Amino acid sequence: DCSLKTVVTAIMLWSDLTHLANFGHAALWPIYLYLGNQSKYVCAKPNSFAAHHVAYIPKLSDKIQDFYCKVYGTSTTAPMLTHCKCELMQAIWAFLIDDKFLHTYEHGMIIEFPDGVVCRVFPWLLTYAADYPEKILLASMKYLGKYLCPRCLVGKENISKLGSKRDRQVHRKKERVDNEPWPFSIEHARKAIFESGHSIIAAVVENILGALSLVPTRACTNFTSFNAFSKKLSWFMFNFYCMFVPDFMHEFELGAWKATLIHLIWILFEAGNNKIQEFNTCFHLVPSFGRDTIRKFNSNMSDLSRLAARDFEDILQV
Repeated sequence: DCSLKTVVTAIMLWSDLTHLANFGHAALWPIYLYLGNQSKYVCAKPNSFAAHHVAYIPKLSDKIQDFYCKVYGTSTTAPMLTHCKCELMQAIWAFLIDDKFLHTYEHGMIIEFPDGVVCRVFPWLLTYAADYPEKILLASMKYLGKYLCPRCLVGKENISKLGSKRDRQVHRKKERVDNEPWPFSIEHARKAIFESGHSIIAAVVENILGALSLVPTRACTNFTSFNAFSKKLSWFMFNFYCMFVPDFMHEFELGAWKATLIHLIWILFEAGNNKIQEFNTCFHLVPSFGRDTIRKFNSNMSDLSRLAARDFEDILQV
């Protein structure tokens, strides 16, 4: 029995592949950790150093294609490379969620806070934000499969109903739940691939895993789980699908809003009569606002050259 006050520490994870230069292939793939207990106004300031670097995800080496050709006598395919990337991602998280972390996850850790209060702190994986291709790797799902979302089982045929009142009800009824005996199906599919010689995208594999748009990936050498989060945290009744939250930057600023802006620019080009020049002039006349809120637009906005996510946010605010 413990008489200490208990505190839940909300762990909010982000990961994003970042290119380090305009030329070449230099890149880093960091995993960031924020504490949900901190104020968002503190976390939003770069000089507060609220983001903690947990790890750097290694990219799949190009040499794997040479190795594959040497072992199997044929060049690798795009689906096989995708499978290897998914296996790598699951292996990394199976390594990060080690026994020490699981012990802390279950029993907590005693911390004395600056005000002198001693508490038993329990970490809790609250959210994981990433772009869509990364979410698919993390959720062990098929890219653009029958069911697109890592949180629900709404099929492609119902995408046009997104945003409707009925769609919201369907989302709630068809939420993905990590309670099915799918590891045995994963093992069955892997035997069809690695023992019977079927392709990774063969019909026999699709018949086994297509019902939930899963992929033949497993988080360890035995068939106890197909996902690292499921394998490590299912004992705590943790549904890992629920932690994949929408990423505003990738899904809106660099997604829906960017596509809408490009469409509007094409309309102005087709309209002619200097409409596109008027568009650029309007942005040139906008002064900077605040220290970091809206920056001065010096280049022609219609070119959309070398724009970061913050630039698309500024354009939307204007």
